[in-house]
Amino acid sequence: MTAICLSACGRPPGAHATMTACYAQLDKQAPGWRSEAHQRHSKMGTLVPRYILECMQAERFKLRPLCSQMDERCYTQEPRFWERL
Repeated sequence: MTAICLSACGRPPGAHATMTACYAQLDKQAPGWRSEAHQRHSKMGTLVPRYILECMQAERFKLRPLCSQMDERCYTQEPRFWERL
């Protein structure tokens, strides 16, 4: 019964939709981050990739080894526990 209920929840969003949501969240928290991130040697240029990585990991995405944190193709989704049953 539980498996039926949980399977009805549907598939979670893919890496593209999740990364778009991470960027939207970053826009709300730090509206001027885009102009600062492009400046040479800026703190924001270092923090944005870390933020995206943390956001993607919070949504159960794992970064492939030797891959860019900012590339959505580098993330694979970890299955939910009921999808492994």
